[in-house]
Amino acid sequence: MIKALLFDVDDTLLDFEETARLSMRDLFEKYDFPFDDAAFSVFQAINRGLWQDLEQGKLTSEELHRVRWKIIFDALGIRFDGERFEGEFRAGLAEHAPLIPGAREVLQACKGKYVVCVASNSSVDQQMRRLRLSGLLPLVEKFYFSESVGAAKPSAAFFAFCLNDLRLGKSEVLLVGDSLSADVRGALAYGIPVCWYCPQEGEIPEDAAKVPRIAALSQLMDIIGRMNAE
Repeated sequence: MIKALLFDVDDTLLDFEETARLSMRDLFEKYDFPFDDAAFSVFQAINRGLWQDLEQGKLTSEELHRVRWKIIFDALGIRFDGERFEGEFRAGLAEHAPLIPGAREVLQACKGKYVVCVASNSSVDQQMRRLRLSGLLPLVEKFYFSESVGAAKPSAAFFAFCLNDLRLGKSEVLLVGDSLSADVRGALAYGIPVCWYCPQEGEIPEDAAKVPRIAALSQLMDIIGRMNAE
């Protein structure tokens, strides 16, 4: 019986791609750097690779933040202090909180029925501000951030901390997230149920073929209902 829900934040509840695009656009305009879809695509590719390295334990969050914009600027041919830009970029991220469609409604539907939690690898201050800006903060009961937990998804240590704090068993906690590596594979490896938020069509890896998938957050309550009926 599902009693608690662990929601990933970026690209599950809040639209990180749009948040990042807005922060990058604002700063590129400030410094008169050329900004277009091609420049943002460079950011997306490099950022995605760095976060995958973090999830695999090859990189710490501090290292990611130190090198991210240096690598991006090198790829774009821009000469600028990457660490300085990183600080401003992250401050900009905290100023934008566009919602994934259905995020508010699904949390409202879950509140009071389940313990609603967030589980994120991003910084505490940034995510708490964005959750507050989005209006989702009052709908969440518990907050688990890698920065405060001392471990990141997909590590077993992260999930163990959450379950220990919730005082619930593995079958009683459902993770809802968009990341195949951090969320889906992390939950499968630890042994807790997971629902994959996967709005884009594409090839499904064999190890995730049996994982419940939703293309819209509005489908989540039906998934939970079926799980609890089994």
